[in-house]
Amino acid sequence: MNTNHPGPELDEVLLRLVETGEVRDQTGLLQGLRRKGFEISQPTLSRHLRRLNIIKRRGRYIVGPDNPFRSPPCAILPSPPNLMVLKTLPARAQLLAAMIDQAQLEELAGTMAGDDTVLVAVKDGFTLETAQAALEALIQPAAG
Repeated sequence: MNTNHPGPELDEVLLRLVETGEVRDQTGLLQGLRRKGFEISQPTLSRHLRRLNIIKRRGRYIVGPDNPFRSPPCAILPSPPNLMVLKTLPARAQLLAAMIDQAQLEELAGTMAGDDTVLVAVKDGFTLETAQAALEALIQPAAG
């Protein structure tokens, strides 16, 4: 078991567990970490979740938008009637698309990612403006 210096290695394993979308509580996270060789306490887990900005939304853990390792900067360009184009840094589009898909925003049908561009489709019944506001709330940290 890796209990001496879990730092960055633990963080990466924890992020991977969360990205699977299958873990719904801290007990599940602790069990997943044990399977990967990390034996940590619940308070230690809570500290790591807070530091990595891993939040619980709609009954499951996701990587929050303020995580500097998981939320690349981007510009949102509406493309009516039901598409948005997101421009980000090279090699970051797939990460951004995965974060958006993982959040399961009700306004969005899905994403398609290239190297520095993500195409986002808006579900029928939602306006482009509503979907853009939801997307901005997810990926762009609040000012202040």
